[in-house]
Amino acid sequence: MTDQVMNDEVVSPNSRSSRTYTTAGGASLLLMHFIGPDKVGTCTFLMKSIGGHLGVEILDITQLVIYDQMYLGCLMHIKGDSAEVLKDALFAAHQVGIRVEAVPITSEAYAEWRAEAGKPRYIMPVLARRITSKALCKVLSTVQSQGLRLSLSRRVSRHQSAYDSFSGGSKACLEFQFRGTPKEEMKIREMLLQSGADGVDIAWLKDDLFRHTMRLVAFDMDSTLIQAEVINELAKEAGVGDKVAAVTERAMQGELDFTASLRERVACLAGLSESVLQKVAKRLPVTEGMPRLVSTLRRAGFKLAILSGGFSYFSDYLKNKFGFDYAFSNTLEIIDGKITGKVLGRIVDGKEKAILLQEIAEKEGIDLNQTVAIGDGANDLWMLGKAGMGIAFHAKPVVRAKAKHQLSTLGLDAVLYMLGLSDVVVDAPEAEDSQSDASQPVTPVSPRKSITPAQSDENLEEEDLTPRKGDLFMMYFSGDDASVQGDIQEALAPHNVEIIDIQQTVTHRKWMCGILLKLGKEGSGALKEALLKAHQLNLQVTMSSMNAEEYEEWVLQQRQVRFVLRVVTPRLTPALTEKISGALSAHGVNIESVQRLSGRKTLGELEVPIGDQPVTVRTCLNMELAGAPTDPEKLRQELAGISKSKEFPVDIALLRDDLFCRTLRIAAFDLNKTIIKSDIVTHLAAAAKKKQQLAEAEQRIAEMAIKRGEIDFAKTLPKRVSVFEGVPESVLEETYQKLQMMEGVESLLKVLKSLKLKTVLVSKSGFGFFVRKFQERLGFDFAVSNELEVVDGVLTGRVTGPDGGPVLDAKGKLAKLGEIAETEGFTMAQCIAIGGELPMTAQGLGAGVFGVAFNQDDDDDDDEAPSGTSLRLNTIPFLLGMSDHIINLGTQAQAQSPTSAQ
Repeated sequence: MTDQVMNDEVVSPNSRSSRTYTTAGGASLLLMHFIGPDKVGTCTFLMKSIGGHLGVEILDITQLVIYDQMYLGCLMHIKGDSAEVLKDALFAAHQVGIRVEAVPITSEAYAEWRAEAGKPRYIMPVLARRITSKALCKVLSTVQSQGLRLSLSRRVSRHQSAYDSFSGGSKACLEFQFRGTPKEEMKIREMLLQSGADGVDIAWLKDDLFRHTMRLVAFDMDSTLIQAEVINELAKEAGVGDKVAAVTERAMQGELDFTASLRERVACLAGLSESVLQKVAKRLPVTEGMPRLVSTLRRAGFKLAILSGGFSYFSDYLKNKFGFDYAFSNTLEIIDGKITGKVLGRIVDGKEKAILLQEIAEKEGIDLNQTVAIGDGANDLWMLGKAGMGIAFHAKPVVRAKAKHQLSTLGLDAVLYMLGLSDVVVDAPEAEDSQSDASQPVTPVSPRKSITPAQSDENLEEEDLTPRKGDLFMMYFSGDDASVQGDIQEALAPHNVEIIDIQQTVTHRKWMCGILLKLGKEGSGALKEALLKAHQLNLQVTMSSMNAEEYEEWVLQQRQVRFVLRVVTPRLTPALTEKISGALSAHGVNIESVQRLSGRKTLGELEVPIGDQPVTVRTCLNMELAGAPTDPEKLRQELAGISKSKEFPVDIALLRDDLFCRTLRIAAFDLNKTIIKSDIVTHLAAAAKKKQQLAEAEQRIAEMAIKRGEIDFAKTLPKRVSVFEGVPESVLEETYQKLQMMEGVESLLKVLKSLKLKTVLVSKSGFGFFVRKFQERLGFDFAVSNELEVVDGVLTGRVTGPDGGPVLDAKGKLAKLGEIAETEGFTMAQCIAIGGELPMTAQGLGAGVFGVAFNQDDDDDDDEAPSGTSLRLNTIPFLLGMSDHIINLGTQAQAQSPTSAQ
């Protein structure tokens, strides 16, 4: 080791190096990795060891658990003696059997790392019946040769029994995330086209705003939704099956004009009885995964369309049976119960499909970039090109060559992986279905035998750990270069190894990866090659075996009800991390992965005191949790208690990790103390010089409440409003001009619109005049409120509900939100309600609404709030699971939109 500046000098317990690097402000940057057995409470114990050191901020944190091993990486900014922090961390880690690697980071290396944040990001799902190291090696080598940095990998398909015999219904999907700009994107395109020959499908998706906001999916019918060509089936009934099938094949390959060939084939059906249509419809085989895909998309609020060059009888049959929103196809002419051999009206050919896709999108208010089109034939190319995501499904060669994406190995429900929806999320039970399951104990995974250099040959022989074909092994790697993933797969490739699971994360530039593999015919050969390659690449390796029973126990754990925790704070400290992880551990919940959603701070921002930092400087984490708390509501209250304490400025949301959590569609806001800083009635009384009368009315209301034990809002609001009798209507405008909006309201609404959420302003004491003003000013899609009665330009002192109905109270607000959700085709579980008047968010808990309590004053806090605490409005997109990267893309898109320019 020379005296020159090193960016990645490892400090281990046995190292004598004490090199540290200081920033301009006199602080130091230290990257620490904790690697070892995963146990509930380990993170809490480690964070507690360094939580007592003041001036320590966590800049980046990632955690990964695969099977029984934990990788925890922390990049820390330390104002003080970093050696003391390191000593305490090393001692704590030793107590729980955790290995520690510590790397001092220079300011230059940190600045270089931070500069990478703005690079483009890509998502690459790899799909197959079974994924081998041979296929993965080829894929990763091609992508990484393009200068892209692999930052994250995970399995998104459900774990299946590795000991079951191969079946056509099995499926696997691994998802890889890259950063950078490809040198030659055509090379990646060539790889995608060739992937089908290797038994895998690969999608190359830009990780942009629209991937997270898809809303409309259009399907071809024949050979896509169903495994048949309807016209061929009809031709069989007419005795001309072979003749028509030959023409159909040439048309789908793009060799014939579709319209002309359709008329030619339909003419062959002349004289066929109408009753045959029903007979054929009942025997049509649906495509593997189609019912699951369609039902999932419907639950998530997608609009679904069938755009087919086939016939309306069959597309309508599928539409009614499975619940599609639209169906367009050709109409056979039928006279006196007989098919005439002619087609009525406009032919639905390839160009017409693209036109229909655009018309449906415009009708539903959906951007074409938010659409998906799926088809197999040459006549689908127009709509595949028009849609934001065009997928060639088990398609003809000409279609695969021109489509943006292809899917040729799995069933239709694999499209969910391309939309970013994992099996765990899609198959999560409904909230009411899982209440009884949440408290069921789960059998812990049995301890495994580990192979380490410390074991003697004699012990290995006694325990018979010789790897054999079909055995399962976990290999854990850590090192300084994430690009070596391809090298590891290359070492495994010749040995017919199946990759059961792969999880990878990167903290700063430190790479951690776990691979669960099923050995091929040369069991030990694969492991030896991987170990040799790891040695050559200077990687740390741990390896353990797994038997069938252990694997099945682990798979069972993966299928539990799951939760996600989102944390937003101006400054993340070990003490705060300890508090949160400790609360989770006390409820038997383990942190399975941690991902930072917020951007990378500058060194200058780190030197600014929290109170002086702009609201845009914050840290947000997304934590995926394993294990269901026995009492989720008690855990929520304990987490809220952390937020409400003076010790930590933090917002926390605990959510079920299910389909609805990933597909929130409506954001509803209260007006008072949410959009604006105060209460309108109070402002109105001041402008009307009625403050004394209002105070007296509120005193009477309070006295009534003491007697009755509660306040009936629908009865008390009219009493408050009565003081405004005789006040000129002009006072409303005067009051409006004095109202102040909350900081960040306008930027938040822009972000939500860019994310294509419907926005609702619903207020029980904001009143129609003011609600409509803010709807116009901020662009809310819907506005609901009570109304002040005005006659001849004067307030009468009376109040009515919306449209002259009953006065709107908290339950009424929730009901109105439910009506809007139903009208838009969504569920209440896809709504987020943000309010300073908490009854709506608290009442919403029972209806499945994601309620966020937005409070300015501690006195307004309410333990009944389902989730969230004293939030800044700019943190809400993080609670929706959006990263800074996506939020910034959305803000840019909104700024560039024509409506924004106007």
